[in-house]
Amino acid sequence: PAISDDERVMSILNELTTAYDGDDFSNTKLEGQVSVAQLPTFAKTSFPPCMRNIHEVFTEMHHIKHGARLQFCLFLKGLGLSMEDVRTYFRQEFCKKMDSETYGKSGHDYMVRHL
Repeated sequence: PAISDDERVMSILNELTTAYDGDDFSNTKLEGQVSVAQLPTFAKTSFPPCMRNIHEVFTEMHHIKHGARLQFCLFLKGLGLSMEDVRTYFRQEFCKKMDSETYGKSGHDYMVRHL
């Protein structure tokens, strides 16, 4: 028998879309409350281990892989950094290892703007 024929399963699946009643994190009410200068302190005290690791690698190596860039960029935006602050932070870190022309051609800035 198909799952769609089972009323018990379908009633649970239909409720999933409306069941979440937690906080709405889709708005940007925190934007501007965190600055780039605060990141090292927050990374040590408040970041989850995965984001702390990405931050450490980024500040040491001045490069992170694509998947880490996506996650870290979205995390920083969710943390409250403005898009311009995230763009500036990424540019500053990447340009310690590459020149700004190469950075401009790399697509990293485009990714930050369009996430």
